[in-house]
Amino acid sequence: MPFAAELAESLSAPHQSGGLPLLLETWHHDETEIVCRWPNDLEDLPDLAVRIRGAFGRVLAELPPPIVHRYDPFGRPAPFAVLFGDYLDERRTTIAKPFVIDADVIGTEVVVRLRIFGAAMFWAAQARDAMLMALARGVAIRSESRHKVAFEPLSCNTRRIEGLPLPPVTRDAALRFVTPLVVRNGSLLGLSPRSLVNSLIARAIGLSRWQGLALTMDHAELQLRAEAITLDISGLMPVRFQRHSRRQPGHPIPVLGFAGKLGLQGPLTDIAPLLAVSAVAHVGSHAALGLGRCDVFAYG
Repeated sequence: MPFAAELAESLSAPHQSGGLPLLLETWHHDETEIVCRWPNDLEDLPDLAVRIRGAFGRVLAELPPPIVHRYDPFGRPAPFAVLFGDYLDERRTTIAKPFVIDADVIGTEVVVRLRIFGAAMFWAAQARDAMLMALARGVAIRSESRHKVAFEPLSCNTRRIEGLPLPPVTRDAALRFVTPLVVRNGSLLGLSPRSLVNSLIARAIGLSRWQGLALTMDHAELQLRAEAITLDISGLMPVRFQRHSRRQPGHPIPVLGFAGKLGLQGPLTDIAPLLAVSAVAHVGSHAALGLGRCDVFAYG
């Protein structure tokens, strides 16, 4: 069986199944951190990570398969097909893309972090090289601008993360959204305890496939417990901007989300593993674009 078909089959029907504790125990990803000199005129929020992802994708699409100097008996595909491809689960639902990008402007430096999850880690070295090339070629200074600035790398380091710690959350926590959170409640943009928990569940399920795990949990019970959670949205503010897609050239796509601090109070113990995943993999719609990036704070 060709490797691409074998990968698709393993993602749609993993051989191992288990609950959230097993997901945290078996979780693994590679994180590449690239520190660059801040380019003049570069604008940061709300969509710097989205612009970097676009530049990254364009370079990644040019790269060959990982093994070209000799015969590859597994026929492993080029990295773009793995990281940007569409894979479906047994219900024909699209599985989450196996990477996220973070970008921070800190003083005179820009810190870019690229995380590659689970089975996609075989292509992490190529992804790192593509990111370095993309930053060197240049990133748009702001959304919808054709002017690009090149990033001068100061350092580049990759580390492997094995397992995720469980946040000590019981009844009081907060999520600080560094990039806009986009959560849909039915066909509308909205934020409620149920829609937030559903979004956390969907993110964990989508990425568990890349960890070789079919995630099992009682959705109905988690949704029921979500009704007892109170959200404090006073620290959130709406954010609007436009993004662009290779699949829809020339057609700006409006994005509306929420940034800032979201407070959670109530029975949070059962969703603590979901918060652990969101801290490294983002949450909500368009997480692979860099949206929904959050810091998790546990108060008790």
